[in-house]
Amino acid sequence: RQPTLQRVPRVPSGLWARRDPSYGERSLQRQFRQHVEHAKTTQTVREIDFDDLYRWGLESNRETLRRQQRDDLYFSSHQRWKQLCDAGRRSSGAGVFATFSADELTTYMVYFIVGDTCYGLFSKSRTQARKTGANHLLYFIYTQTMLRRPGITGVTAGLQTIPPLDTVDRFKRHAGYSLEPHHTGVFLRPWFRGEFSDWPDWQT
Repeated sequence: RQPTLQRVPRVPSGLWARRDPSYGERSLQRQFRQHVEHAKTTQTVREIDFDDLYRWGLESNRETLRRQQRDDLYFSSHQRWKQLCDAGRRSSGAGVFATFSADELTTYMVYFIVGDTCYGLFSKSRTQARKTGANHLLYFIYTQTMLRRPGITGVTAGLQTIPPLDTVDRFKRHAGYSLEPHHTGVFLRPWFRGEFSDWPDWQT
């Protein structure tokens, strides 16, 4: 038999969320707010459609992956990137916020609305955006805009990384987010579970 949910080993983690409709610049940590104010002088944030994301977002993907020293074909190859953007375009509740310097996209975030909550799914950025405050401005405008949208009572900015990364956690906390409890469980297929048969929690 398969293990019950209560017996599956889980990793404590969290979901970065904000549920305060009065969210504004006063909700930001002081240094984060300064980055936002600086970015406003050179950057703008607006919602775009997935066709525009397909045309303008690929280089942000590739530069992000290079910084992370990894690859993901859905974000690095034209064909897979088009498949992802086509899926977003067809999905009711999905959307994109993007930051621009003049006419150049420098950062973006894809979100998905379920019920009364807007979930930030993923974001990517050009390397130059790390020095301009573009990411700070993106998170602020995305959060403020969605919390003011009728029917939305909560906005999230992704799960806490496993293991946690202090720099990422600090950024989201300074953006005004709080960590809500969330647990992640990994379920293995039966043929693979045998490799862990000596683990008490997996014994049948």
